[in-house]
Amino acid sequence: MNQPKQTRLRVIIIDGMALVNSVSKTDQMKTCNDIAQAFIERVSTISANYDQVRLVFDQYVNSSLKDTMRQKRTKGKSTYYHIVDTLI
Repeated sequence: MNQPKQTRLRVIIIDGMALVNSVSKTDQMKTCNDIAQAFIERVSTISANYDQVRLVFDQYVNSSLKDTMRQKRTKGKSTYYHIVDTLI
């Protein structure tokens, strides 16, 4: 009896928020679409040699250890960006 041929898939798992943070904003980026395009290009580059991509985003939980460490590191001062999907 012939055994079915097994195929090996190369799968990459990417921390989505780490990837978002690694996308450098340029002066040409004016809209959410511009940032999205840069993000997609980055995912495509990283995953070019893989068959499948798993893009994972953690749920942000207030009062977590991660939040406590961020508060200590930034001394409670955070930077917030207001992004609009229109040209200014």
